[in-house]
Amino acid sequence: MGENRQKPALTGDLPALLEALADQLDQRRPSADLVDRAVSLLENSHLGRFVEIDRQVRDLGRLYRHRYRYLPDDRVGGWLRRLVGSDRKVGPGDDMAQLKAQPALAPIFLSHADGRVREAALDQLTEIRSAYVVCALALRLNDWAGPVRYAAIECADRLLGATPPDVLAQAAMEILPRRHAWSRGDKALLRLDVALARPDVVQALVDHLATAPTGPGLRLLAEISRTEVVDPWLEHLAVNAAQPNVRALAYRFLIEGEAVWPEGFTHVWIDKTYGVKRRVRRYGRRPLGIPTDRRRWIAAGIRDRAASVRLEVADALIRHRRDLPAPAELASLLSDDRHPGVRLRARFVLDDN
Repeated sequence: MGENRQKPALTGDLPALLEALADQLDQRRPSADLVDRAVSLLENSHLGRFVEIDRQVRDLGRLYRHRYRYLPDDRVGGWLRRLVGSDRKVGPGDDMAQLKAQPALAPIFLSHADGRVREAALDQLTEIRSAYVVCALALRLNDWAGPVRYAAIECADRLLGATPPDVLAQAAMEILPRRHAWSRGDKALLRLDVALARPDVVQALVDHLATAPTGPGLRLLAEISRTEVVDPWLEHLAVNAAQPNVRALAYRFLIEGEAVWPEGFTHVWIDKTYGVKRRVRRYGRRPLGIPTDRRRWIAAGIRDRAASVRLEVADALIRHRRDLPAPAELASLLSDDRHPGVRLRARFVLDDN
Protein backbone atom coordinates (compact mmCIF):
# COMPACT_ATOMS: atom_id res chain seq x y z
CA MET A 1 0.00 0.00 0.00
CA GLY A 2 1.34 3.42 -0.94
CA GLU A 3 1.42 6.23 1.57
CA ASN A 4 -1.22 8.93 1.48
CA ARG A 5 0.81 11.94 0.41
CA GLN A 6 -2.04 14.45 0.53
CA LYS A 7 -1.17 17.47 2.62
CA PRO A 8 -3.26 18.24 5.71
CA ALA A 9 -6.12 20.63 5.08
CA LEU A 10 -4.91 22.87 7.94
CA THR A 11 -1.40 24.26 7.63
CA GLY A 12 0.72 27.03 9.12
CA ASP A 13 0.28 28.03 12.76
CA LEU A 14 -3.34 26.95 13.09
CA PRO A 15 -2.78 23.26 14.05
CA ALA A 16 -0.44 24.27 16.90
CA LEU A 17 -2.88 26.94 18.07
CA LEU A 18 -5.74 24.44 18.14
CA GLU A 19 -3.66 21.97 20.15
CA ALA A 20 -2.70 24.73 22.60
CA LEU A 21 -6.35 25.75 22.84
CA ALA A 22 -7.29 22.12 23.58
CA ASP A 23 -4.89 22.14 26.55
CA GLN A 24 -6.43 25.36 27.84
CA LEU A 25 -9.95 24.03 27.40
CA ASP A 26 -8.97 20.96 29.43
CA GLN A 27 -7.83 23.32 32.21
CA ARG A 28 -11.04 25.37 31.79
CA ARG A 29 -8.96 28.51 31.19
CA PRO A 30 -9.08 29.35 27.45
CA SER A 31 -7.19 32.53 26.68
CA ALA A 32 -9.24 35.14 24.83
CA ASP A 33 -6.17 36.12 22.78
CA LEU A 34 -5.51 32.51 21.76
CA VAL A 35 -9.19 32.00 20.84
CA ASP A 36 -9.21 35.16 18.70
CA ARG A 37 -6.00 34.15 16.89
CA ALA A 38 -7.27 30.62 16.22
CA VAL A 39 -10.65 31.86 14.96
CA SER A 40 -8.98 34.48 12.76
CA LEU A 41 -6.70 31.89 11.11
CA LEU A 42 -9.57 29.42 10.79
CA GLU A 43 -11.81 31.97 9.08
CA ASN A 44 -9.01 32.74 6.61
CA SER A 45 -8.13 29.11 5.84
CA HIS A 46 -8.40 27.66 2.34
CA LEU A 47 -12.00 26.55 1.78
CA GLY A 48 -11.41 23.99 -0.96
CA ARG A 49 -11.32 21.20 1.67
CA PHE A 50 -13.71 22.62 4.25
CA VAL A 51 -15.18 19.17 5.02
CA GLU A 52 -11.71 17.93 6.01
CA ILE A 53 -11.05 21.15 7.92
CA ASP A 54 -14.18 20.48 9.98
CA ARG A 55 -12.80 17.06 10.99
CA GLN A 56 -9.29 18.35 11.68
CA VAL A 57 -10.57 21.16 13.90
CA ARG A 58 -12.41 18.55 15.97
CA ASP A 59 -9.37 16.28 16.19
CA LEU A 60 -6.71 18.91 16.85
CA GLY A 61 -8.90 20.71 19.37
CA ARG A 62 -9.88 17.39 20.98
CA LEU A 63 -13.52 18.45 20.72
CA TYR A 64 -14.96 15.08 21.66
CA ARG A 65 -17.96 14.13 23.72
CA HIS A 66 -15.65 13.43 26.68
CA ARG A 67 -12.16 14.88 26.63
CA TYR A 68 -9.41 13.93 29.07
CA ARG A 69 -7.03 16.55 30.24
CA TYR A 70 -3.73 16.35 28.52
CA LEU A 71 -1.06 14.09 30.03
CA PRO A 72 2.28 13.23 28.40
CA ASP A 73 1.90 9.84 26.74
CA ASP A 74 4.40 7.30 28.06
CA ARG A 75 3.02 4.42 25.96
CA VAL A 76 0.58 2.09 27.73
CA GLY A 77 0.83 3.65 31.18
CA GLY A 78 -0.05 7.14 30.03
CA TRP A 79 -2.92 5.85 27.88
CA LEU A 80 -4.37 3.91 30.83
CA ARG A 81 -4.11 6.92 33.13
CA ARG A 82 -6.07 9.02 30.65
CA LEU A 83 -8.61 6.23 30.20
CA VAL A 84 -9.41 5.62 33.86
CA GLY A 85 -8.86 9.13 35.19
CA SER A 86 -12.55 9.96 35.63
CA ASP A 87 -11.67 12.96 37.79
CA ARG A 88 -9.83 14.42 34.79
CA LYS A 89 -12.76 14.09 32.42
CA VAL A 90 -14.18 17.18 30.74
CA GLY A 91 -17.70 16.60 29.44
CA PRO A 92 -20.00 18.54 27.09
CA GLY A 93 -21.40 20.56 29.99
CA ASP A 94 -17.96 22.03 30.62
CA ASP A 95 -17.54 22.97 26.97
CA MET A 96 -20.98 24.60 26.85
CA ALA A 97 -20.15 26.58 29.99
CA GLN A 98 -16.90 27.78 28.41
CA LEU A 99 -18.75 28.62 25.20
CA LYS A 100 -21.27 30.69 27.17
CA ALA A 101 -18.43 32.49 28.91
CA GLN A 102 -16.54 33.05 25.62
CA PRO A 103 -18.96 33.22 22.64
CA ALA A 104 -15.94 33.78 20.37
CA LEU A 105 -15.39 30.00 20.57
CA ALA A 106 -18.54 29.41 18.47
CA PRO A 107 -16.84 29.07 15.03
CA ILE A 108 -14.51 26.42 16.49
CA PHE A 109 -17.21 24.60 18.46
CA LEU A 110 -19.31 24.25 15.27
CA SER A 111 -17.00 21.26 14.65
CA HIS A 112 -17.54 19.70 18.09
CA ALA A 113 -18.26 15.98 18.16
CA ASP A 114 -21.12 16.46 20.64
CA GLY A 115 -24.33 17.63 18.98
CA ARG A 116 -25.42 19.58 22.06
CA VAL A 117 -22.30 21.72 21.83
CA ARG A 118 -22.74 22.22 18.08
CA GLU A 119 -26.31 23.32 18.75
CA ALA A 120 -25.17 25.76 21.45
CA ALA A 121 -22.47 27.14 19.12
CA LEU A 122 -25.09 27.87 16.46
CA ASP A 123 -27.21 29.69 19.03
CA GLN A 124 -24.20 31.81 20.06
CA LEU A 125 -23.45 33.11 16.56
CA THR A 126 -24.51 36.73 16.14
CA GLU A 127 -23.03 37.50 12.71
CA ILE A 128 -21.27 35.80 9.82
CA ARG A 129 -18.08 37.57 8.76
CA SER A 130 -16.28 34.84 6.83
CA ALA A 131 -16.95 32.28 4.13
CA TYR A 132 -15.64 29.53 6.43
CA VAL A 133 -18.53 30.07 8.87
CA VAL A 134 -20.99 29.86 5.93
CA CYS A 135 -19.42 26.52 4.93
CA ALA A 136 -19.57 25.30 8.55
CA LEU A 137 -23.22 26.35 8.73
CA ALA A 138 -23.89 24.42 5.51
CA LEU A 139 -22.44 21.29 7.12
CA ARG A 140 -24.65 21.80 10.17
CA LEU A 141 -27.72 22.21 7.93
CA ASN A 142 -26.86 18.71 6.71
CA ASP A 143 -25.96 17.45 10.20
CA TRP A 144 -26.90 13.90 11.18
CA ALA A 145 -28.51 15.16 14.42
CA GLY A 146 -32.00 16.59 13.99
CA PRO A 147 -31.77 19.18 16.81
CA VAL A 148 -28.55 20.53 15.27
CA ARG A 149 -30.27 20.90 11.90
CA TYR A 150 -33.15 22.79 13.54
CA ALA A 151 -30.68 25.09 15.31
CA ALA A 152 -28.87 25.60 12.00
CA ILE A 153 -32.17 26.54 10.33
CA GLU A 154 -32.82 29.17 13.00
CA CYS A 155 -29.24 30.44 12.64
CA ALA A 156 -29.56 30.64 8.85
CA ASP A 157 -32.87 32.51 9.09
CA ARG A 158 -31.32 34.89 11.60
CA LEU A 159 -27.99 35.65 9.93
CA LEU A 160 -27.77 34.73 6.23
CA GLY A 161 -29.98 37.60 5.10
CA ALA A 162 -27.51 40.13 6.56
CA THR A 163 -24.35 38.34 5.38
CA PRO A 164 -22.36 40.37 2.80
CA PRO A 165 -22.73 39.08 -0.78
CA ASP A 166 -18.98 38.70 -1.32
CA VAL A 167 -18.78 36.38 1.72
CA LEU A 168 -21.69 34.25 0.48
CA ALA A 169 -20.27 34.17 -3.05
CA GLN A 170 -16.88 32.98 -1.81
CA ALA A 171 -18.57 30.19 0.16
CA ALA A 172 -20.86 29.32 -2.76
CA MET A 173 -17.86 28.54 -4.96
CA GLU A 174 -17.01 25.66 -2.62
CA ILE A 175 -20.50 24.63 -1.50
CA LEU A 176 -22.41 24.54 -4.78
CA PRO A 177 -20.32 21.86 -6.55
CA ARG A 178 -21.19 19.41 -3.73
CA ARG A 179 -24.43 20.85 -2.31
CA HIS A 180 -26.79 18.55 -4.22
CA ALA A 181 -24.87 15.44 -3.20
CA TRP A 182 -26.10 16.11 0.36
CA SER A 183 -29.47 14.55 1.13
CA ARG A 184 -29.72 14.33 4.92
CA GLY A 185 -30.95 17.91 5.37
CA ASP A 186 -32.77 18.58 2.10
CA LYS A 187 -35.43 20.84 3.64
CA ALA A 188 -32.94 22.56 5.92
CA LEU A 189 -30.59 23.28 3.03
CA LEU A 190 -33.34 25.22 1.26
CA ARG A 191 -32.38 28.15 3.52
CA LEU A 192 -28.89 28.05 2.08
CA ASP A 193 -30.25 27.79 -1.48
CA VAL A 194 -32.34 30.93 -0.97
CA ALA A 195 -29.35 32.87 0.38
CA LEU A 196 -27.03 31.79 -2.44
CA ALA A 197 -29.68 32.74 -5.02
CA ARG A 198 -29.84 36.36 -3.84
CA PRO A 199 -29.37 38.67 -6.87
CA ASP A 200 -26.36 40.41 -5.27
CA VAL A 201 -24.73 37.04 -4.54
CA VAL A 202 -25.35 35.79 -8.09
CA GLN A 203 -23.86 39.01 -9.45
CA ALA A 204 -20.74 38.45 -7.35
CA LEU A 205 -20.52 34.87 -8.66
CA VAL A 206 -20.93 36.09 -12.25
CA ASP A 207 -18.14 38.62 -11.73
CA HIS A 208 -15.94 35.76 -10.52
CA LEU A 209 -16.86 33.56 -13.51
CA ALA A 210 -16.13 36.41 -15.90
CA THR A 211 -12.61 36.96 -14.57
CA ALA A 212 -11.36 33.66 -13.09
CA PRO A 213 -8.95 31.97 -15.55
CA THR A 214 -9.11 28.61 -13.75
CA GLY A 215 -11.32 26.71 -11.34
CA PRO A 216 -14.62 24.80 -11.51
CA GLY A 217 -16.39 27.51 -13.52
CA LEU A 218 -18.37 25.06 -15.66
CA ARG A 219 -19.86 23.25 -12.66
CA LEU A 220 -20.47 26.54 -10.85
CA LEU A 221 -22.41 28.02 -13.78
CA ALA A 222 -24.48 24.84 -14.11
CA GLU A 223 -25.36 24.96 -10.41
CA ILE A 224 -26.35 28.63 -10.26
CA SER A 225 -28.45 28.11 -13.41
CA ARG A 226 -31.01 26.14 -11.39
CA THR A 227 -32.82 29.45 -10.79
CA GLU A 228 -33.79 32.27 -13.15
CA VAL A 229 -31.71 34.85 -11.28
CA VAL A 230 -28.69 34.10 -13.50
CA ASP A 231 -30.56 34.36 -16.82
CA PRO A 232 -29.93 38.10 -17.45
CA TRP A 233 -26.20 37.46 -16.99
CA LEU A 234 -25.85 34.65 -19.55
CA GLU A 235 -25.17 37.03 -22.45
CA HIS A 236 -22.42 38.71 -20.42
CA LEU A 237 -20.82 35.34 -19.62
CA ALA A 238 -21.07 34.08 -23.21
CA VAL A 239 -19.09 37.07 -24.43
CA ASN A 240 -16.78 37.88 -21.52
CA ALA A 241 -16.10 34.79 -19.38
CA ALA A 242 -12.39 34.06 -19.10
CA GLN A 243 -12.76 30.26 -19.34
CA PRO A 244 -13.77 28.88 -22.75
CA ASN A 245 -15.87 26.11 -21.22
CA VAL A 246 -17.94 28.69 -19.31
CA ARG A 247 -18.53 30.66 -22.51
CA ALA A 248 -19.46 27.45 -24.33
CA LEU A 249 -22.03 26.51 -21.68
CA ALA A 250 -23.53 30.01 -21.68
CA TYR A 251 -23.84 29.83 -25.50
CA ARG A 252 -25.51 26.43 -25.20
CA PHE A 253 -28.10 27.78 -22.77
CA LEU A 254 -28.83 30.79 -24.98
CA ILE A 255 -29.04 28.76 -28.19
CA GLU A 256 -31.22 26.01 -26.73
CA GLY A 257 -33.35 28.41 -24.67
CA GLU A 258 -33.04 26.27 -21.55
CA ALA A 259 -30.65 25.73 -18.66
CA VAL A 260 -29.37 22.24 -17.87
CA TRP A 261 -27.54 20.94 -14.80
CA PRO A 262 -26.40 17.52 -13.53
CA GLU A 263 -28.63 15.83 -10.95
CA GLY A 264 -26.74 12.65 -10.21
CA PHE A 265 -26.90 9.31 -11.98
CA THR A 266 -29.41 6.67 -12.99
CA HIS A 267 -29.08 3.19 -14.46
CA VAL A 268 -30.14 2.03 -17.90
CA TRP A 269 -30.67 -1.66 -18.49
CA ILE A 270 -28.66 -3.33 -21.24
CA ASP A 271 -29.80 -6.88 -20.55
CA LYS A 272 -32.14 -7.57 -17.62
CA THR A 273 -31.77 -11.31 -18.05
CA TYR A 274 -28.12 -11.15 -17.04
CA GLY A 275 -28.43 -8.11 -14.80
CA VAL A 276 -26.28 -5.97 -17.11
CA LYS A 277 -26.80 -2.23 -16.81
CA ARG A 278 -24.80 0.94 -17.18
CA ARG A 279 -24.75 4.16 -15.21
CA VAL A 280 -25.68 7.35 -17.05
CA ARG A 281 -25.75 10.95 -15.94
CA ARG A 282 -29.18 12.40 -15.08
CA TYR A 283 -29.92 16.07 -15.83
CA GLY A 284 -32.44 18.62 -14.68
CA ARG A 285 -33.62 21.39 -16.99
CA ARG A 286 -35.80 24.47 -17.11
CA PRO A 287 -36.69 27.05 -19.80
CA LEU A 288 -34.85 30.36 -19.66
CA GLY A 289 -36.78 33.33 -18.34
CA ILE A 290 -35.45 35.64 -21.07
CA PRO A 291 -36.14 35.75 -24.82
CA THR A 292 -33.39 34.27 -26.98
CA ASP A 293 -32.52 34.45 -30.68
CA ARG A 294 -30.96 31.16 -31.74
CA ARG A 295 -29.49 32.40 -35.01
CA ARG A 296 -28.01 35.48 -33.37
CA TRP A 297 -26.17 33.43 -30.75
CA ILE A 298 -24.89 30.87 -33.24
CA ALA A 299 -23.53 33.71 -35.36
CA ALA A 300 -21.90 35.28 -32.30
CA GLY A 301 -20.34 31.99 -31.17
CA ILE A 302 -18.82 31.41 -34.60
CA ARG A 303 -16.53 34.39 -33.97
CA ASP A 304 -15.30 33.16 -30.56
CA ARG A 305 -11.53 32.78 -30.22
CA ALA A 306 -11.70 29.33 -28.56
CA ALA A 307 -12.12 26.18 -30.64
CA SER A 308 -14.17 24.53 -27.88
CA VAL A 309 -16.77 27.28 -28.15
CA ARG A 310 -16.88 27.06 -31.94
CA LEU A 311 -17.31 23.28 -31.67
CA GLU A 312 -20.29 23.80 -29.35
CA VAL A 313 -21.82 26.30 -31.76
CA ALA A 314 -21.17 24.02 -34.76
CA ASP A 315 -22.94 21.16 -32.96
CA ALA A 316 -25.90 23.46 -32.31
CA LEU A 317 -25.91 24.43 -35.99
CA ILE A 318 -26.21 20.75 -36.93
CA ARG A 319 -29.01 20.13 -34.41
CA HIS A 320 -31.07 23.11 -35.59
CA ARG A 321 -30.20 23.22 -39.29
CA ARG A 322 -33.81 22.34 -40.24
CA ASP A 323 -35.42 25.27 -38.40
CA LEU A 324 -32.78 27.97 -38.92
CA PRO A 325 -33.03 30.40 -41.82
CA ALA A 326 -30.08 30.04 -44.22
CA PRO A 327 -27.98 27.55 -42.21
CA ALA A 328 -25.53 27.21 -45.11
CA GLU A 329 -24.62 30.87 -44.74
CA LEU A 330 -23.59 30.25 -41.13
CA ALA A 331 -21.80 27.01 -42.02
CA SER A 332 -19.76 28.76 -44.71
CA LEU A 333 -18.28 30.99 -42.00
CA LEU A 334 -16.88 27.86 -40.35
CA SER A 335 -15.75 26.05 -43.48
CA ASP A 336 -12.21 27.49 -43.26
CA ASP A 337 -11.87 27.21 -39.48
CA ARG A 338 -8.47 26.34 -38.01
CA HIS A 339 -9.92 23.38 -36.08
CA PRO A 340 -10.55 20.24 -38.20
CA GLY A 341 -13.57 19.24 -36.08
CA VAL A 342 -15.25 22.58 -36.75
CA ARG A 343 -14.54 22.30 -40.50
CA LEU A 344 -15.99 18.77 -40.55
CA ARG A 345 -19.23 19.92 -38.92
CA ALA A 346 -19.52 22.88 -41.29
CA ARG A 347 -19.03 20.55 -44.26
CA PHE A 348 -21.83 18.30 -42.98
CA VAL A 349 -24.27 21.24 -42.89
CA LEU A 350 -23.20 22.45 -46.33
CA ASP A 351 -23.57 18.97 -47.86
CA ASP A 352 -27.01 18.58 -46.27
CA ASN A 353 -28.38 21.73 -47.88
